[in-house]
Order: sequence, then structure tokens, then C-alpha cells
Amino acid sequence: LSWTRAAEIRKMGGDDTQIHMVLAGTEAPDLKNQALLDLYGAATPAELLKLMLLPGEIEDLAAEIDRLSGYRQMTVEAVKKK
Repeated sequence: LSWTRAAEIRKMGGDDTQIHMVLAGTEAPDLKNQALLDLYGAATPAELLKLMLLPGEIEDLAAEIDRLSGYRQMTVEAVKKK
């Protein structure tokens, strides 16, 4: 994710920040696909994600998307050096 997109998601705040991070960082499967939404009985992609994954899995995916987007790496390296 770009810095701008990640910042937009973080500014939204709330309990769904990690969900929106995963939605923005997921290319496949297409979580907006109507057939997939219908299969799970979800009205929105956020609801679909909550039905498909456990809370810990959403948290892990959000952290990995952060890492792959270049976030958290410098913090980890700085902590290792200290």
C-alpha cells in the first residue's frame, strides 16, 4: 500500500482499521465479487472478511500487509540495534 492509502486507513480509526488494511492490501480473492459475497451471505466486503477469517488471522494479515508495504521494518531494525 502507498503511504497515502495506509495513512487514510489509519485516520479512519475504529475497530475496523485492520479489516480495511486487509481489504486494501488484498488482490485475490476479489472480496468485492458479488458471487463470493452471496456465497457467504455477506452484504459488504468487510462483513465477508469477518465471516471468512478469525480475528487473529485478520490481525496477522494486516501486520503482514504493513510489512510488505515497507512499514514496521525500520522499527524492528532500530529495536534490534538497541
